Amino acid sequence: MCRYAFHVYRDHHVCFDCRKMFRPHKLEDYRSPMQCPECRNPLHDMGRDFRPPKQANKKQWEKAKLLYSNGLTFHGCGCGSGPRVATLRDARELVESRFWAMYATKAHMRRKKR
Repeated sequence: MCRYAFHVYRDHHVCFDCRKMFRPHKLEDYRSPMQCPECRNPLHDMGRDFRPPKQANKKQWEKAKLLYSNGLTFHGCGCGSGPRVATLRDARELVESRFWAMYATKAHMRRKKR
């Protein structure tokens, strides 16, 4: 059963510069672009299933930033968090394989049309 179907959970927004996670309290916070209360940089919506690393763990935050910048976030229905990668190297491999698969699919479709 989907955990998010019966209760309203707040999304997890992160600041990669401060290495902190925030959850908006009011609906108005969602309407405007959210800013970090400390550095005023924009917050990034990582989804409800995102578990932030400890603030001192810079490599894990770099991994989260890499995943976010490549469109991999943790939005879901609560049934599962999707693939989790343990290291920055694993994240790079996931990103590279994902783009390679996308490129290979497009190239295959172009060949089919000829």
